[in-house]
Amino acid sequence: MHFTVSEARGRKGFLLLAITLAALCAFSLNAAAQNPNVALTATCTHSGGGTGYPSGYGPQHYNDGINPTPGGYFGWTSTSGNPDPNAWIQFDWGSTVQNVGEVTLYYVSTTTRYLQSGRVQYWNGTTWVNHYDFNVGTPAMVKVITFPSVTTTRLRLTNFTTTGSQTSNPNFHEIEIRSTVVGFNNAGITALTSPLNFCAGTHPVEVTLVNAGGNPITSVTIKWTLNGAPQPDYNWTGLLDTSSAAARMTQVVLNPGMNFVSGVPYTFKIWTHQPNGQNDTVNFNDTLTTTRKAAIAGTFTIGGVNPSYPNFTAAVADLNANGVCGPVVFNVRSGTYTESISFTAIQGASATNTITFQSETGNRNDVILQYAPTTQTGTVNFNNADYVTFQNMTIKSNGSTYSNVIMFGGGSDHNRFINCILQGPTVSTTS
Repeated sequence: MHFTVSEARGRKGFLLLAITLAALCAFSLNAAAQNPNVALTATCTHSGGGTGYPSGYGPQHYNDGINPTPGGYFGWTSTSGNPDPNAWIQFDWGSTVQNVGEVTLYYVSTTTRYLQSGRVQYWNGTTWVNHYDFNVGTPAMVKVITFPSVTTTRLRLTNFTTTGSQTSNPNFHEIEIRSTVVGFNNAGITALTSPLNFCAGTHPVEVTLVNAGGNPITSVTIKWTLNGAPQPDYNWTGLLDTSSAAARMTQVVLNPGMNFVSGVPYTFKIWTHQPNGQNDTVNFNDTLTTTRKAAIAGTFTIGGVNPSYPNFTAAVADLNANGVCGPVVFNVRSGTYTESISFTAIQGASATNTITFQSETGNRNDVILQYAPTTQTGTVNFNNADYVTFQNMTIKSNGSTYSNVIMFGGGSDHNRFINCILQGPTVSTTS
């Protein structure tokens, strides 16, 4: 920035110069206050919906830096439920690591197809991690979502709830993603990489340590608890440089082997302390808290007296979150279960490690799984889930407008329904 100061005499001239310099300083500070929009350097994709760019409605509109797009084009993502945990918009920076904590949504309308709430996920190198649930509040054409800073190579928006005259297929002119204040000595824990999708037994406890600050880090203390019990501190030394994204992170083994038993949830709280022997002035990214549980194998019960799981929803949640270590059978006690269940990719499922839900009595009339959907969802939903069998039971849809009993998506394969009654009403629509 260049400027010229003319000669001025007396207090009035001094005051004018002071005001001019103050304004220039304020301008410089404001210009530097907004961190770069790193969405512009990402590859943007979505789970399905609009296609085509620049003419059309593909996901490339989300991060092309053009708002609004000439010709009235924008991006839209299809949804089949409200909320829809299977719809997503993804930003991928390849091998470049980003430190981000803010998303700005530029809407097309506030009265239809309006994204009211959702979830931020990040990729930890192995799996997607649920990071932050948001609700944008009163509709407006621009909404800024701030969340605890995370260091990652991929970011997703998912679990969409849509409002307005059409409660599906949210659309945007642009989506910006910005980095957050870094500080000088700023270390953090971004992922628990082990144990992850594990069988009961002995496993190391390993985390990802990240330098999110402006100074190289050569030492930091990592503190942690397991189910509330303090564990020995780990005094890390080395070099987390700032020369590249890859140099900012490293894997640290806090314990080379701990025993984890089946059926027990383990809550880890892990945080950094005194990077470079100094106070960390940016604290929201210091701590990681997560719960892990060994994958399941064997025979379990659903419903009835003293069950392994009270209902289908709890059993499916365990499968989706923790996976399987061997064949799994759920014997379902007699009764009517009113719920909708959704399978995602189940870690460990295979032609050998199958998952079976079956009536405990073997009579398909004794177990009824039913639901009355109000959106395009089913009683049983599959999204990239394989090797699941339902046997000897009745599955119904009681919806008056939507009557899907089973819905498949995301390349789900090798799923079977054996000796089941699949029942849905006949519905009609007019337009």
